[in-house]
Amino acid sequence: MPAPQRNISALGQLKLGALFLVVVFILGTAGFHLVEEWSIFDAFYMCLITITTIGYGEVHRLSETGRLVNSFVILFGVGAFTYTAAQIMHVMVQQELGLFLKTRTMARSLEKMTDHFIVCGAGRLGIRIVRRLLDAKANFVVIEQSDVVIAQLAEVGVHIVKGDATKEETLHKAGIDRAQGLVTTIGNDPQNVYICLTARELRSDLCIVARANSTEAEDRLRRAGAIRVISPDRIGSQQMADALLRPAVIDFFDDIMKGHDAEIIMDGVTIQPGSTLEDQTLKEARLPDRVGVNVIRVKLANGTIKHQPSGDTVLHAGDHLLVVGDHEALRELKELCC
Repeated sequence: MPAPQRNISALGQLKLGALFLVVVFILGTAGFHLVEEWSIFDAFYMCLITITTIGYGEVHRLSETGRLVNSFVILFGVGAFTYTAAQIMHVMVQQELGLFLKTRTMARSLEKMTDHFIVCGAGRLGIRIVRRLLDAKANFVVIEQSDVVIAQLAEVGVHIVKGDATKEETLHKAGIDRAQGLVTTIGNDPQNVYICLTARELRSDLCIVARANSTEAEDRLRRAGAIRVISPDRIGSQQMADALLRPAVIDFFDDIMKGHDAEIIMDGVTIQPGSTLEDQTLKEARLPDRVGVNVIRVKLANGTIKHQPSGDTVLHAGDHLLVVGDHEALRELKELCC
């Protein structure tokens, strides 16, 4: 917070100096025009060459009263001009230095980050993903090339790597070797394909989610290594149609997908070897009574999916449970699955 307050103070001083400079210009121009009966242009030009200390001679010969006006312009105008120029430099240096220090601090923090997510591109879709990750208090880093976007993200404390996400060097800077997942949100399918190829080559076990801007690109992205391919247009149109056909279902999923703002959420958890749930049936596990979650799907380690699993379903290490419950219940379930 201290840095933004200093920035506001510096900008305020800059505005004050600029305002004072404008006032001197107006008074000086009016003075030369009225006292010497010069044209407005000649009067303004005389103020300009005096305040900027260019050093040209007088536009016209000055009377004693005119020299008094010129003395006023010199005393107040040159001072206001120098002060305003100094404030401009101060604001520029302060902003650049602040961004440099933030970037350096974030780079050091990024070196220690593990199990984080990498967001490639912070356009309109990427920014929405960033907001969702911030709400979920997830660890993540954004790869972006735009200086304007980088400055905006740095202001809210987002970890940033400036560079091209298609290059291995940039992905290494983002900590791809320690990352949990990567999402590419760029509005260019060939770039998304190349990012997926590069990321998959660097990490064979990385969870990669890719944006598809066309139907033809979906298969290419999967072949390039994306585990999940999302088409915003297709999903958006499906959701709009479902909002007409099944509005209650849409409302339900909207509520449980709000994340930390929702009382009841949907999440998934994988049973780890050695868990107390291993080799138990769902009936024996008593998850609704024990921790307060309802299992709506079980994806077995062999890939078989059981929707609305019965109480006789046996749980094994590697099985993935899709459950609904509150935050505390999900936290307890994750502890049981470890």
